[in-house]
Amino acid sequence: MAGKNLSEFNRRVKHYAKTHKDGPVPVDAYGKPVYKTRMPRLRLPWGAMVMVLTLAFALKAFIVLRIGEDQYRNRLAALDGPGFGKRVGKFVMQPDPLTLKLRDLARPIIGQ
Repeated sequence: MAGKNLSEFNRRVKHYAKTHKDGPVPVDAYGKPVYKTRMPRLRLPWGAMVMVLTLAFALKAFIVLRIGEDQYRNRLAALDGPGFGKRVGKFVMQPDPLTLKLRDLARPIIGQ
């Protein structure tokens, strides 16, 4: 019975090797098929990243709208410090042209 199962197995392996989508599957010295493995592709969630950036700009625009641009700039000026985090935070939270444009667009909606 083992011989029948073995011959059936070998027949299926040969058939698979002939019909494999990448061509015949190479076999090692023992007759076992050797498969090429591919590195998994890195997929970035672009939609989520765009949404986070949009929300960040909207938050900055809302803060500038609520407290005023002068007070906002004064608070950013108070962030001077030796830390790398404070310098990065100050750079990121600067009122850029997109933030100011969003503030102007949101002013009639908010009612200020």
